[in-house]
Amino acid sequence: GMSATTLDHYEEGTWTPVLATSTGATTTSANWSAVGKYTRIGNVVNVWFYFSSSSTAIDDLAYNRVTGLPFTNTMAELTSNTALSRIHDFTMSDTAYYMSVSTTEINFHELGSGNADVTFTRVNAQQRLSGSATYLVA
Repeated sequence: GMSATTLDHYEEGTWTPVLATSTGATTTSANWSAVGKYTRIGNVVNVWFYFSSSSTAIDDLAYNRVTGLPFTNTMAELTSNTALSRIHDFTMSDTAYYMSVSTTEINFHELGSGNADVTFTRVNAQQRLSGSATYLVA
């Protein structure tokens, strides 16, 4: 059978995504910008993020996560759906990867045994990285 539930939550807004390393380090470049938007409908959250550097390269670090999600993912990581839509002037440590949403961040992992972190390192002076994720909240 089917059952119906009344829509109990609708919200849209902005959030501040942070591109970070496994130790939490982030870039300090003055020309680095981060934009995030979200929509929450019921217990489903859709987030979008975009990072860019206008003229100066960001700090040369091994970035492997996006932190600062607007809502805590209270379900298992497998309930998330993720995508990268633009990677520009970054080198990836492995191109066979997947993304997962932990409780508060989007993580990048290599496919295969071990699921080690996939890292992004800068190439030139104008980095761009954008993507999205859909996950469930309580």
